[in-house]
Amino acid sequence: LNVYVFNYWVDKHPGGPDKIKQFADVNQTFYLTFPSWHSMDRWNKNAPKFPFVGRLGDTTTFKNLPEELRREDIAQAFGADPQTAAATRSVMVCGSPYEVASIHDTNSGPRVLAGFDMFTEYNQTSSSTLLREQRRSIWMYIAMHAPDQLRQRVAHALSQILVVSPGAIGDSSYTESFLSYYDIFVRHAFGNYLDILREVTYHPLMAEMLTYINGESTGYAWTRRSIFQKADENYAREIMQL
Repeated sequence: LNVYVFNYWVDKHPGGPDKIKQFADVNQTFYLTFPSWHSMDRWNKNAPKFPFVGRLGDTTTFKNLPEELRREDIAQAFGADPQTAAATRSVMVCGSPYEVASIHDTNSGPRVLAGFDMFTEYNQTSSSTLLREQRRSIWMYIAMHAPDQLRQRVAHALSQILVVSPGAIGDSSYTESFLSYYDIFVRHAFGNYLDILREVTYHPLMAEMLTYINGESTGYAWTRRSIFQKADENYAREIMQL
């Protein structure tokens, strides 16, 4: 089941907004049933105007929501500070599972230069080398001083099995991407290997590392572009070798 934003159809439905809002207001459900007496052409014509949120049951982040849903009330539901959101007309939410806010005191902060720099495609005030050194120094501090030493050591061992090399990643200076990948092993250090493989498989860094990003099946390529090609089996081969 797919999840869509139906704001457009609430405003534009020929029968009025109540025809769409009744599902939530009257039936207390967010499942919309397509009427059997309507032609599917009606859906096909209007579907591109319904922003796609994801599949039912998927986990997403605030920044990946359609623009219509990136609102203050929804940001607060994701854990943003309402006072900050109101004062700046913007929101800040954690980008990784179980990530927590920074500690704001004189004893906390980065141990190398560029620790507070904003790095985007439009703004980079420090070199990529400094940004990578920042990531390395924080990892080393946690590895040596964290109270859960066994978990940290198991996570490091797993990261040496399911490897992502910065040299194979185009945006290798983006710290957040590497943190979210390494956190998979921290979270599942004492868990199930299948859960690790599932998260690693869906992570964009691994998709870029082992070349299946934007991959296409043989059937898809033939149906859409009349091209016969084999699916990228690089990642599958590596998993079988492991």
